[in-house]
Amino acid sequence: MELITDSGGSGLHRGGLGVRRNVSFAADSEIISMKKKTKTSAWGLNGGGEPSRNGMIIWPGTEKEKLVGLKRAFMKKGESFSNFTAGGGGWGHPYERDIQKILADLKNEYISKDAARNDYGVIVADDGSWSETAERLSHHARN
Repeated sequence: MELITDSGGSGLHRGGLGVRRNVSFAADSEIISMKKKTKTSAWGLNGGGEPSRNGMIIWPGTEKEKLVGLKRAFMKKGESFSNFTAGGGGWGHPYERDIQKILADLKNEYISKDAARNDYGVIVADDGSWSETAERLSHHARN
């Protein structure tokens, strides 16, 4: 079981992360996936971003791999599925998030470098140094 990087909506207050759980079968069996919110996301509020959606992948990493919502499937011994939950929506504009919180999120793998740049407007170099994008600087100049 693990937290899913970039699954929470971006924002002044980042949404909580979704969780991934991988399951392998010890014997032949079947699954019934009854997932809701697989086609739409929760909302971000007051300028916050939308999070990831719920889902399940059956037979991940194989030629049969399939993303499912509502599904019944028969599984053989050794086959697996990956179940993942949605993140929470962000609240407030992502450019308003404190840079130290963004760097902590990156260190804890709550967000990726791509999300830091694309969602929060912070470019982080491999040596840990950082700079703000022109868009982030412009946002702060207006507000």
